[in-house]
Amino acid sequence: MPTSNHSGALPLWLLFPGTNDEPEVLLDYSGLRPFTEKHSIAFAAFEGLPQQGNKRYFNIGLHAQPLPDEPDDVAFVSQVVDEILKWPCIDQRRVHCAGFSNGGRFCMLVASELSKKVASVATVAGLRYPEPNHAVRSMPILAFHGTADPTNPWAGNGNPAYWKDSVIAAFSKWAVFNDCKIPTHGSPWHRITEHVSKSELNEDCRDGATVELVKLDGAQHTWPGAAGALATHSYRRPGFLGVCNREISANEMMRDFFDRHHLPRSMLPASVLTELQAKNSEATTVTNKRAPTDKPRHTPPAPDKASSGRHVEIQKRGSTEKTFMQGHFTPIITGVLGLSSLTLFWFLARRYQTSCRCRPFTGAGVESENGESETVTVLIRQESTPREATALSDELQHQLLSGEGGHAE
Repeated sequence: MPTSNHSGALPLWLLFPGTNDEPEVLLDYSGLRPFTEKHSIAFAAFEGLPQQGNKRYFNIGLHAQPLPDEPDDVAFVSQVVDEILKWPCIDQRRVHCAGFSNGGRFCMLVASELSKKVASVATVAGLRYPEPNHAVRSMPILAFHGTADPTNPWAGNGNPAYWKDSVIAAFSKWAVFNDCKIPTHGSPWHRITEHVSKSELNEDCRDGATVELVKLDGAQHTWPGAAGALATHSYRRPGFLGVCNREISANEMMRDFFDRHHLPRSMLPASVLTELQAKNSEATTVTNKRAPTDKPRHTPPAPDKASSGRHVEIQKRGSTEKTFMQGHFTPIITGVLGLSSLTLFWFLARRYQTSCRCRPFTGAGVESENGESETVTVLIRQESTPREATALSDELQHQLLSGEGGHAE
């Protein structure tokens, strides 16, 4: 949560925890809360609804596809992103998805369905390839996976409901989809530390969309470098199981990866491109001065309730903005809003089936207010895809499997 003034628009990370984990669990265990504060990163952390067996999870099944009789989580995420991007403090070209386990698999679906909004994706213990893949452009992918993961096995053939392909097979399919050049000689693995190797396909990838896999020898169902792993005996958290590799930091590697991969300008709406061009033109002739005003620089338009069942409504109460959301799960959002005097807000929302309450934190105190309950219906138009990544590169898989040990770089 950035607490200091930050010049320029902030990147936005969409964070998705694993099955039965609350957003706070992922934030605390991974150390992402202080990490995003330090590096001025805004984030929205989501929580799934209780489904079969009263388990909380995101709607993502076999082949990284949603189940038809469960909530349309992608549609809600899309609408939440649309509302957040109305704030001038968020960079529309730097929206990224990061998830663990079930949340990581959900990011694979987000990569397929929201490729016009999400710049790149990073997953921990959750690399899958969506079949069919509806991405309208190449998608940069970063994945971390432990070779001893008992929940989502490195070799595949885990839970038949969602974990069939091996990690290497999913990695290879993404490389084919992005048109990355397959190496013809040498090991594709490069040793980073004693127990960490990396395979990075970055040659001839369409639009520079690299595909990168970090292999954690002996690590299990955990987040690499997790701050919470230092106190495993007193800091017991559901969902994070077994040996955690602390030779690298997934947070740092994600930040580096996301910084290298922005959404192509061609994906931005025409209105945004026009606004950017106007700002660039003004910057060449106008000095950085602004007349005092009590009004915010940006007022989000009223939501179109006729076109969408779920909605996010911004209501202003003096100098405080309150957010009310209806939907299947709700976000935690942090960031510096572009008001006349920069103010920090911390939106901490608990998920309800048809309504939720949000608590804006202004530094002096906390207020809460319940949103009205209503039945919601969400429709989403599926994007067409320019090509289907159905061909699996046997050559790449063979090289990856034969070079499991990696070599010193």
